[in-house]
Amino acid sequence: MFLEGKTLVPILRTSDKTHLTNFSGDKKLWPVYMSIGNIQSSIPNTFTIYAWIPIALLPIRPKRVNTILAYLVEKQEIQPLQTVHDVIRHLLRSLSDAACQKGYEMACADGNIRLCFPKLHYWLADHMENATIHGIANNHYSTCMIPTNKLGEYSEIGYTTHSQEDYTAAYTKSHAASLNN
Repeated sequence: MFLEGKTLVPILRTSDKTHLTNFSGDKKLWPVYMSIGNIQSSIPNTFTIYAWIPIALLPIRPKRVNTILAYLVEKQEIQPLQTVHDVIRHLLRSLSDAACQKGYEMACADGNIRLCFPKLHYWLADHMENATIHGIANNHYSTCMIPTNKLGEYSEIGYTTHSQEDYTAAYTKSHAASLNN
């Protein structure tokens, strides 16, 4: 809980991958914008007030990856995602440093100086961007832990929990099977 004279500054981030043109090579742009959450609601909708500021352009991997013999296809798919995560880590680093944990003295709209603590509140993005940002595999089905002969039957036992190792092993097994097909 914050004490008197201290202010939480919710940091809002949003990104939206934008298709620019079909001509000259399918150009795309993936900007990241930032704002703060304690702005009066009528202000961000005003054209002359820049409540959302662009802070970065995330890298977009090429649409078609040419196979390089000495470079595994899996690595060619993962490396661009790792680059995106490295850029996001760099963008969020300033919210996790020691100075941010101790707070910054800032002038508020009422003219008072307050100790402000910026914290990432949310990152607004569509489904596919969230999947990329959070490292969620797309074009895969989630792993079902129920044997196929038990699907559709109501179980008297109830929901059973599984460890992370069980899910990882099941995912690895299903992913390996999908690669072999």
